[in-house]
Amino acid sequence: MNKIKAEKMRQRGAVLITLIVAMVITALAGSAMLYYSTTSAYGELFANRQERAYYVAESGANYALREFVLNKVTNGPFPAATEFTVGNDKFVVKTYDKPTDSTHLIIESTGIVGSGWLTTRQLVTRDILKTTATPPGIPPITTDTSGVPLGFNANGTTQPDGNPLDSTWTLATGTTTDEAYVNDNGDLEFKTREAAIVLNADIVSLCNAWVNNGNYSSYFLQVKIKNNKNSDKYYMHGISFRVKDIAAKNSYGLSFYKHDNQKYKEDWCANLDWCENDSFPKKVVNNGKIYAILWKRVNGVASLLAYTQMKTDTFSYGVTNADGTELIDWSTLLIRVNERSDGNHLKAYVQSIPTNGTYPQGTVHWNISSFKQITWTGTCNASSCSSTTPFTEVIDTDTRFSSSNLCTCSAVDTCIANRPEIGIHAFYDNDGKGAQLFDDFSMAVQGTSGGGSQY
Repeated sequence: MNKIKAEKMRQRGAVLITLIVAMVITALAGSAMLYYSTTSAYGELFANRQERAYYVAESGANYALREFVLNKVTNGPFPAATEFTVGNDKFVVKTYDKPTDSTHLIIESTGIVGSGWLTTRQLVTRDILKTTATPPGIPPITTDTSGVPLGFNANGTTQPDGNPLDSTWTLATGTTTDEAYVNDNGDLEFKTREAAIVLNADIVSLCNAWVNNGNYSSYFLQVKIKNNKNSDKYYMHGISFRVKDIAAKNSYGLSFYKHDNQKYKEDWCANLDWCENDSFPKKVVNNGKIYAILWKRVNGVASLLAYTQMKTDTFSYGVTNADGTELIDWSTLLIRVNERSDGNHLKAYVQSIPTNGTYPQGTVHWNISSFKQITWTGTCNASSCSSTTPFTEVIDTDTRFSSSNLCTCSAVDTCIANRPEIGIHAFYDNDGKGAQLFDDFSMAVQGTSGGGSQY
C-alpha cells in the first residue's frame, strides 16, 4: 500500500515539473513573440516614415525646380538652405551651380518626417541642365551628350563626311545628302520621293531613361511641317518612332497624308494598299483632302492602324485651308508613346500657327492642352478597314515593337543603344522636289531625371 502511495506521489511530482517547464517555455515564447512583434511594428513604422520622407523631399525638389523655371537666377532660387513646413512634415531645399559645370543646377531637397529619436530624413538630389529645364510634371527635353537640345543642325557645323545634318542624325539607308539637307533658314529639306533621317541614339542617349523606367521607353515627339508648294498631288510625311533599323523599314509613323485619287507609279505609294488608286476599296478616302494617319512598317510592308480627316463639314482641326485640301504652313504633329506591359499606347495631337501666333515657328511647347488631340474615325486590321466608334488611343500589342533590347548595359550608367528609335520621313509626288520642310523637332522623354510617372 505504501509503495502504491509513493508511486502516485512521484507521478504527481513529475507532472508538476512538466507543468512548470511548460509554463516557463510558454512565457519565453510569449516574450519572444512580443519582441518580434514590436520589432516588426517599428520596422514597418520606419519604412513608412522613410517612404513619406522621400515623397516630401520630392515635393521640395519639384518646388525648387518650378521656382527656377520661373526665375532663372544664378545658383537657383535657394542658394542658402531654406526650410518649408508641409502639414506635420518639413523639407529643406538648397540650390547651387554644379562645381564642375555652371551650365547645370544642383537641387538638394531633404524630406523630414517625425521628431526626436523617430525623426526620419531622406535626401533627393537633381542635376538640371539650365537651358532645357522644364516645370515639374513636364518631361525634360532630350539633348545630345553635350547638353544641346535636338535640332537638325543645332551645332551649326558641317560634319567631316559632308553630311549637312549635325552628328545627332544619320541619313537613313537609301537617302543621300543631295536628298536631305538643312537649308539656309535652318529647316530640314527633302528633295526626293522617299527620304528619312534617324536618330544616332548613341549620341542622344535614351538608355538612361529606359533603365530608369524599368526597361520601358515612353516619350513625346513633335515637329512642324511645311509644304513649300501648292497643288501637291499626294504625300505622306511626318515623324517616325520605334525605329528598329537604319533603313527605317521597321517603324511606326504618324503622318499628314493627301491623295487626289489618281493612279501613281512611285514605289512608296504603290506598295501601300491605301495609297495607289485601283479597283479595291480604299483604307483612306483618297479625295484630295488632308488626313492624319497612324501606321507601321514591318520589313518595309506598311499597315494602317488609324486615320481621320483633318477638316470635315462639321469639324476642323485647324491645320488646313478652308476646303481642307492644303496644309497650313508649319503645322505640328505630336505623338505620345506610352509603353506598358501590354504594348505601346499611342495618342496623337496636331496644332497650327494660328493668327494670334500662340505657337510660332522657332518655339516648342509641351503643355498638351496647347494641342488638339486627334480623334480617330477609322481603324484597320490585317485584312480590312472600317469606320468605327471614334477613339483617341491606339494600343498596339505587337511585341516586335516593344523597347526590349533597346540598349545593352554592361554596368550601371554604361549602356549602348542598339537602334535609332526615332526619325522623320517624307514621301512625295514626283514633282515635289524641295517641297518638304521640317523645323522645331523636339523630344521629351519619361525617366531621364531618375524616374517618372505615367502620363
